[in-house]
Amino acid sequence: YVPEEKLRVEIYKRIAMIQDEAGRLDIEEELIDRFGDVPEPVENLMRIAQLRGVTRKLGVSHLFLRPDGVHMRIDTRFLPDPGRLFDAVSRADDRLRFSAGRTAELVLAERGLDAPAALKLAIPVMTRVHDLMHDQETAEKTT
Repeated sequence: YVPEEKLRVEIYKRIAMIQDEAGRLDIEEELIDRFGDVPEPVENLMRIAQLRGVTRKLGVSHLFLRPDGVHMRIDTRFLPDPGRLFDAVSRADDRLRFSAGRTAELVLAERGLDAPAALKLAIPVMTRVHDLMHDQETAEKTT
């Protein structure tokens, strides 16, 4: 899709830095302007980067797609306020829950998802969790 190797590496780096929907849309618009329609694999790469950008802020270190849904491993070293996270998760979506096995995880339970469907589901749910946490933090600072 991007013919020049040096430019391709630069674009990969920029995609890896996507933090949210606005960042993904900016890069997508630029790619369309420069190279034409974005192929599905590149679109999926950008959506994965977007999901990682949002979940990283929530202490998520690894993302997995399993038969029962999307699993997000939490690294407790980077965990934001656990009380706020628990509250945001419980308010964001009924399919989202904590799982405490060998490692702490968030599980977005939805059976039979393929990768594109998992991204379509997980991005708005995890963005909502992030936004709820941010709103709680802002409210606490103003009171």
